Amino acid sequence: MCNPLVDCKIGADGEHPRLLTYLIYLNPNWQESDGGTFVIYEKWPEKIVQEVLTPTMGKGILFRADKMHHSAEFVETVKRAITLFINIKKVETEEDELPIVRNVDMPEDMQRDAMMLAKEATQRFRSESDIADYIKT
Repeated sequence: MCNPLVDCKIGADGEHPRLLTYLIYLNPNWQESDGGTFVIYEKWPEKIVQEVLTPTMGKGILFRADKMHHSAEFVETVKRAITLFINIKKVETEEDELPIVRNVDMPEDMQRDAMMLAKEATQRFRSESDIADYIKT
């Protein structure tokens, strides 16, 4: 397991901090022995685990990348996933915050729908669990 981190990555333009990460695994034949477990920590450095996710087909997680310590086990095989990073362009008012896509491997219409849903969720809700519930439905 690598050291847990909190994402403070900045967008390609050097200005937009990462806010949310949405991760969906695409591994239909994944075995627990393959490793690759993804861990979200409730408290760090106390190592209190909040969520453990095995990278099997269809499992996913949405989390505040800028606030939640997380890590993933190393694997010796190929692990496939779709990861959507949502960065925020800082502006004068909260209503003007715009999500920024850095890198995505999905069709443009699916990307647009995901962005609209994520933006709507973050505007309507403040807690990670409410945002995740809204996106799941």
